[in-house]
Amino acid sequence: MITWNRKRPDQKLRASFGTLQGLRISETLAFTADCRRPDFLRVRRQVSSKANREDCQTRFIPLKHRAEGEYRDVPMPAFLAEGVVNLSGSQVG
Repeated sequence: MITWNRKRPDQKLRASFGTLQGLRISETLAFTADCRRPDFLRVRRQVSSKANREDCQTRFIPLKHRAEGEYRDVPMPAFLAEGVVNLSGSQVG
């Protein structure tokens, strides 16, 4: 059974992105409010696998199999869009 930390409502939203939207873990961790569009998410970056290392120069990197500046748009159901709007001023991003 999964228990969600009530102090971090973004956890449940990020899990929904991964399971319902098909985003990779590194893409959900790089999500910020500027990725939100009216009916879709614009996925532009992902967190580097080396982000936790002291010598890491770049925390965010381009998407897998995409060049710098490229993105992919992912349709978003209304209930997820509502969750993103509710969290836009909190800890997402």
